[in-house]
Amino acid sequence: MSTGYRVTPRLRVRFDALVSHFTAAALPVAFFPPLPCPSFGCGSGTASAAPTGSVGVAGLTVNELIDVIPAAQGGPGFYLIAGGGAYYLFQHPMASAMMRFGLSGGAGVELRLEGNSALFFEARYHGLMNAPADSRWLVPVTVGLRL
Repeated sequence: MSTGYRVTPRLRVRFDALVSHFTAAALPVAFFPPLPCPSFGCGSGTASAAPTGSVGVAGLTVNELIDVIPAAQGGPGFYLIAGGGAYYLFQHPMASAMMRFGLSGGAGVELRLEGNSALFFEARYHGLMNAPADSRWLVPVTVGLRL
């Protein structure tokens, strides 16, 4: 859910609330190839896996949108979006609930309809600071109607 306003003909400010729930994938974090070992032993030569399980994130962000190609009535437009906010990890396989700050950036395409309404398609990278390794970022793709 979002709300915002137009500051200038090409600059907008938008406040977003988001909730995302996904499963952390098990990707190798490190791989130690088998090497000749001294007589006292060495590592097993296996990959250590990241924890897996459900991750839930909620966030409140403030963003600036810059209309690179403003959408004319009935036509397409292109914009860039960047901002920051607070993210709450409410479900995580390896940690208790935690609040983290983060930054986001992305781009969107919109098709302007009657008045100020528009259909839009947007993808944004959200990077969370100091979050557990398997949930430091997310890239939601949003399709919506702006009224």
